Amino acid sequence: MLLLVFIPILMLVILANLGQGYAWARWLTYFALLGMAAFAFVGGLAALFAPPDALAPAVDRLPPGLNADLRGFGGWLLAGGILTAVPVVAAIVATLMGKDPRIKGRPWTWPVQLTAICLAVLYTCFNLAQAALISDPSLLSDLGLEFGLSDLAAQAAGLVALALVGVGLGLRRDWRQSLARLKLSPVGGRDLSAVVVVTGLMVLGSAMVGGLITLLSPESVADADAFNQILIGAFSSPWGAVVLGLLTGISEELLYRGALQPVFGLWLTVLIFGLHHIQYLNISIIVVLLLGLTLGWVRNRWSTTTAALVHAAYNSTLVLLAVFASQAIAS
Repeated sequence: MLLLVFIPILMLVILANLGQGYAWARWLTYFALLGMAAFAFVGGLAALFAPPDALAPAVDRLPPGLNADLRGFGGWLLAGGILTAVPVVAAIVATLMGKDPRIKGRPWTWPVQLTAICLAVLYTCFNLAQAALISDPSLLSDLGLEFGLSDLAAQAAGLVALALVGVGLGLRRDWRQSLARLKLSPVGGRDLSAVVVVTGLMVLGSAMVGGLITLLSPESVADADAFNQILIGAFSSPWGAVVLGLLTGISEELLYRGALQPVFGLWLTVLIFGLHHIQYLNISIIVVLLLGLTLGWVRNRWSTTTAALVHAAYNSTLVLLAVFASQAIAS
């Protein structure tokens, strides 16, 4: 299933990279992005203006926690289509006029940058649309959903491939240039020391902020936990925690901090990173935003490699703590 999502996206990113040097590929990239925007727009309209009883025959069969009202879902899809179409149309007009407008010195009309913007917008709005379908996240654990090692490995492979192709590996850059663009470098003693110290501070800070959120909004924590149980259920062992941390840490850091942060900058990348974690679309998103901000700083201060190790160590530590806590309670 994940391949059906990643393959067309990777093909689009390859086309966008070719568009950096070939006019025909640049125009095909523009038209492909317009097609994606139109698809989201039409789908959003259909959902937004669907009859109130459109899902009436299926309401009784909907699992607990899911919402039969499609208006929120359609509204976010519609917004995604519009927000994607605007920069694409602007890029087309700029190209026809022979101009190369920039935002803070960045040529946003060029295919790779424009594709990154559009995919980030569409994915964010799609996540928000999915969240609108969930009326009670705390009941999601009753759905029997599973997310195993093969699913996580496929997702991680897709994110890594997207990051590598996105920076032009084999298209505009060779292997060494791509590693430099992603800011991947060998890890030394100071880097490992930074990983230990920063991870410890992040775990401590996460516990403090999480405790405050629990006091202010316990239902938000319950909602996030319902999602997290689906994710970590198959990794509830020490080795599983390590595998989960490595797969998520390496793949997400390559994409967000390695590939996207140089394009969007620190703060916008943090926002994108937060909105892409659908399980925290409530006050709990504060924890994710602080995590993204810290990892972005680590990437700037040391390297993407160090940020990936910190992310992996942080995720593994949290899962291990959850496993040990559940075992202690059970005993």
